[in-house]
Amino acid sequence: MKNSFDNIILNKAAIDKLFEKQLDIWELARNNYASLPNIKYREVKLRGGSNKEGEVVVKIQFNPHRIVSSTADIDAKTLNARDCFFCKQFRPKEQLSIGYKGVITDYLVQINPYPIFSKHLVIQSITHCRQEIDSTRVEDMLSMARLLKDYVIFYNGPNSGASVPDHFHFQAGLKGLLPLEKNFSTFKKEKIYERGLLLNNKKHNNTASNNFIRLYTLSDYTNGAFIIESSSKRAAITKMGEIYSAFAVASKRGNGKFSPDIIVSSDSNLFTEGGEWEPMMNILCWWVGSDKGNEGFWRIALFARGELRASCYSASGEDRIIISPACVEMAGLFITPLEKDFERVIRRDLERILDDVSVDKNIELKILRMLRKQPAVSVGIIHAPQINFI
Repeated sequence: MKNSFDNIILNKAAIDKLFEKQLDIWELARNNYASLPNIKYREVKLRGGSNKEGEVVVKIQFNPHRIVSSTADIDAKTLNARDCFFCKQFRPKEQLSIGYKGVITDYLVQINPYPIFSKHLVIQSITHCRQEIDSTRVEDMLSMARLLKDYVIFYNGPNSGASVPDHFHFQAGLKGLLPLEKNFSTFKKEKIYERGLLLNNKKHNNTASNNFIRLYTLSDYTNGAFIIESSSKRAAITKMGEIYSAFAVASKRGNGKFSPDIIVSSDSNLFTEGGEWEPMMNILCWWVGSDKGNEGFWRIALFARGELRASCYSASGEDRIIISPACVEMAGLFITPLEKDFERVIRRDLERILDDVSVDKNIELKILRMLRKQPAVSVGIIHAPQINFI
C-alpha cells in the first residue's frame, strides 16, 4: 500500500489525519481503538504522596489486547526466530507512517494498533538496530516532546519493558492518562540540584530562565526515580548523562559514555543476549507549559531498574499476577491483561511490584552520592532533607 503520508511534516494535524486514515482502512486498529471507551479502570492509593496522608493515587487498567506485549519473550533465540514487524518487509500492509528526521536516527511515526491511550504512537527507527539510548536520541526525544505538546514521549530499555528490544523505538501517548504526568504535584520530591529560575504566577506561568534546570528524586514512591526539569535542551542532556553515567558505574552495565559533546550513532548496533550495553531504565519526557509562545520547560522522568519483571510474574497458581512493568507502570498506570488480576490487585501487590523491579536502595544511594559528589558513607547515617514543591 502506498504511504499517503510520505511528504507530510510531523505535527499535531498530521497525526490527527494519520489516525483518521488508519482507523478507516485498518480493521485491527479500528476495532482495538473502538474498544477503548469500554476499558475498565480502578484507582489505588500508594505511598509516596505529598498530601497529609502521604499517598499518591495510581491507576489500574484492564486491557486484554496488551497480553502479547505483557508476556513477550525477549531472549535472543525467540527474537531471532521471528520476523521483526517493525521492519518494512514485515509490517502490516495497512500500516502508514509519517517520517521524522532526527539528529542521526531517522524515524517512522505510526499508530500503535494495540493501544493503551486514546491516541498511542510508535516512533521507530528506519534502521533495524537494537533498543539503545544515546545523547542524540535523547535530543530527538526532547524535540518530539516540544513539537507534540499533547503527548508524553517514552522509552523502554531493552530489559526494562521493551517487547521489541531488537528494533529501536520510542512510544508516545496523549497526556492526561499517566498519574505521574497528570498529577505530578501530588508526588513527594527530594531536591538534589537547582539552577536558574522558574516563575509560576498569573502573569508568568511556567516561564523559565534560559539556564533553568532542576534535578530531584521521587521520594517514598520507588527507588531510583529521578526527575529533570530544564528549559535548555543541552542542560537536560548533560544532566541525563550524569545520571546515566552514575547508574552505569553503580550497576556495572553500559559504558557510562553519554554526553551532548560526543556524537554517537547507535543505528548499526544489533541486539545480543543480555542487554548489557546500557543500564536498565525507563524514560518519559513531556513539555510543560502554555500552548502559546515559548513559555515552558521539559520534564523528564528516569526510572532506574533492577529487574525486568516482579517476582509475582513467575509465581505459580493464584500467586501469579501478569503485570510486566514498563514506562506506563512506573508512571503509575498498571496494565492488567487478565480481568482476574484487575479485580484482585491491591496496594500491597503494586508496591511490591515497584520494589521488585526498581534498583535496590544501595544502588540508588551510590547514584545519589555521585550526583551530589559526596564521599561514601554508610546507609544508616544518610539524612537527606525532604523538600516538597510543585
